[in-house]
Amino acid sequence: MDLELGGKVAIVTGASKGIGRATALALSGEGAAVVVCARGAAALKQTAAKARRRAGARVVAVPADLTRAAAINEVVAASSTAPTSPSTAAPRAA
Repeated sequence: MDLELGGKVAIVTGASKGIGRATALALSGEGAAVVVCARGAAALKQTAAKARRRAGARVVAVPADLTRAAAINEVVAASSTAPTSPSTAAPRAA
């Protein structure tokens, strides 16, 4: 299925495991650049690496606790390293 996500940027929270991880992998597999964030840095790095291996995706991993406003700003700022501004966000409650 082609969701026409090439050139788009998605921010996925809770991306270190579960549905957040699955969402990040699916979006990257569809051609989106993905900014992934979660509190668990080690698992987050694994998600980013898997997305890169499977799809050659552009992935930026940002360990962040989104209960802090500064962390939210860091994630959004990281999205500016992608080729375009964020097109979608996929939040996941912990």
